[in-house]
Amino acid sequence: MGKKLISILIAEIIVLSSAFCGSLNFQIIQSSASLKDVCETTMVVEDEILNYFFDAGYVVSNSQSATSNSSAEQAKLWKTGVTDSSEGAFDYFVQINLIMNNDVTSKDKPCALGNMNKVSWKLISVPTGKVIEENTKEIERPIGLDTEANVRDFASDFAYHLRKTLRKA
Repeated sequence: MGKKLISILIAEIIVLSSAFCGSLNFQIIQSSASLKDVCETTMVVEDEILNYFFDAGYVVSNSQSATSNSSAEQAKLWKTGVTDSSEGAFDYFVQINLIMNNDVTSKDKPCALGNMNKVSWKLISVPTGKVIEENTKEIERPIGLDTEANVRDFASDFAYHLRKTLRKA
């Protein structure tokens, strides 16, 4: 009887631990006075964050990337993202604002980390509405050749930071 009980307990622990996974919905806003369409750099950041959280075992989704040049527009996009996250029963929502350089004038410009000045974000618990983290970070420019790999490394590091923050929440 003792071995059977231990086997059942071990099986329950395995099932329960694999059944739990967090869920995250995110939205990327591209802020640029010179760009009217979402550029390749923004799309690469979005792709990398989505893949990072999926690979980490999260149920992850994203709202379509958008451009915004005003706080009123961003507030409207925020409200839409929170509503979508709530309706989708997500645990967390994060709005990520990529503040682009004003000299990026073409959406066809090569994907490069140098296209961005800053990133700001606001991460909340959807069920409670509690702000978990709200911050801004300057983008460090790579020395030498600036490639898509630099953008992917930045986005992966950023996603790692968000995941670490979620673990503490």
